[in-house]
Amino acid sequence: MTRRVEPAAAADAEGARQPTAASLRLLVLEPDPSHGGGSEAVILSLARELAARGHEVGLLHESRGSMLPDYRAFVVEHMRIRLPGFSFRAPFATMGSVLGIARAARRFRADALLTSHLGFLRHCALVRTFTGIPSCFHLGLPLTASMPSLRIALPRVGHGIAPSNHTLQTWHAGGWPMDALDAVPNWVDAARFRPVEDVRALRAELGLPPDGRLLVFVGRVCEQKGVDVLLRAFARLAPGHEDVTLAVAGGIAGDYRATLDATLGELDDAVRRRIVLVPVTAVPEKYYAAADVACAPSVSDEAFGLTVLEAMACAVPVVTTPVGIIPDIVGDDDHALLAPAGDPDALAERLEFWLGPTAPRDACGARLRARVQQGFGPDASVDAYEAVLAGLARR
Repeated sequence: MTRRVEPAAAADAEGARQPTAASLRLLVLEPDPSHGGGSEAVILSLARELAARGHEVGLLHESRGSMLPDYRAFVVEHMRIRLPGFSFRAPFATMGSVLGIARAARRFRADALLTSHLGFLRHCALVRTFTGIPSCFHLGLPLTASMPSLRIALPRVGHGIAPSNHTLQTWHAGGWPMDALDAVPNWVDAARFRPVEDVRALRAELGLPPDGRLLVFVGRVCEQKGVDVLLRAFARLAPGHEDVTLAVAGGIAGDYRATLDATLGELDDAVRRRIVLVPVTAVPEKYYAAADVACAPSVSDEAFGLTVLEAMACAVPVVTTPVGIIPDIVGDDDHALLAPAGDPDALAERLEFWLGPTAPRDACGARLRARVQQGFGPDASVDAYEAVLAGLARR
């Protein structure tokens, strides 16, 4: 149930607009609309769903990211401006960014801003102060540390929606009022993320070995995701399983490049040749559908675990770790998919079982896909976002 939404300040005459329940004007704030992050994918999917329901959606961005063609397919307008982040050391650049967002929101006659970019929380609090236009944030990461300026800003933003109660509580502890927070689970489009009939042809299309067994990781290549743990686990199982290939698809975080290179340097040449590094992909569903087993070896708290859900929708067993709410997503029937976080030996043991000839991959995959279809479709979650946005607009 959606809690009462915090009242917003009245917009001035130029920015004001009386919305109707049937049509809202929503401006997506996405400085870099690029594939690669779960939160960016959630906002793109949400914006598309809202546009399909008859709402008018616009896009405010800075970079020409890889998601731009996806947005252009349904937005009524897109605006490109400079969007520097918040910095006390660069107050003029920060205020210029705030004023640019405010002008764009008023020009679009936005009822609300919609974003997942947590670096713009203080910007959006100021935009609301100046224009009365509130923001709805998808809180895709737990709040690990607050600061005085953020505690001042959070009650003034509008509304925050976290994908889990755990993540919601971190933001409440950081200063976000509980009556302006909701927990709404992420979702996956099971029509897009689905198994395919001709796996060999799909692998050939992706440039992957058509035969043998395929293990995939899809997501941000960074310390939190445990990719170095996965590489070490693969090195342990690879000698006894010479037909297994590991594909790692995703953008490499800048501060993680040295760790990744060092880990790869530890591996034998024969093992390294069976690891395929793929850049950020706009078609993660194809890599999951091409796989025998997926792996999401996160080593620290996850706000949700969208990549786990995407693999499940493709009817692929996904070996993962019991961090955050991932055990709840996988379900009690499939805890055999879980390995202790940060332990390459335990991860290798789980992967070896699920890649083995007697593993019940088909039965597990069918069960996981059914779980997605029954409990993680878009309708209920988009309904909840829509109700929050309509409440913000009315106020």
